[in-house]
Amino acid sequence: LSIVNDSGFKKIINPILESFGNTFSIDQRNVRKNVIETANLVVNDLKNLVKNRILSLKIDGATRLDKSILGINVQFISDESTLVVKTLAMIELTESHTANYLKKKVLEVLNKYDIKQ
Repeated sequence: LSIVNDSGFKKIINPILESFGNTFSIDQRNVRKNVIETANLVVNDLKNLVKNRILSLKIDGATRLDKSILGINVQFISDESTLVVKTLAMIELTESHTANYLKKKVLEVLNKYDIKQ
């Protein structure tokens, strides 16, 4: 988040802020606050969207340049009878890809969204 304090960033953003009459500012504190608030809203929206639905998980992994990522998507049929696919998480894997470790990571994500068996 230190980019918001960078002089080059300020040269770009200050004219935009001035055009809005300087009614708000962009700094490290409010960017962090807004990112956290928005992330919480997205999680809560997804919790409500998947609540009481029959779900299918789509899980995939990718490795590149010594980084391993686990992607977890959820699929379901909407009230309008269309297929909906939502990404629940993209997780960097930091341990050996054992069954127990992958299970733990998947369950952490499912718990975050209140998805139970």
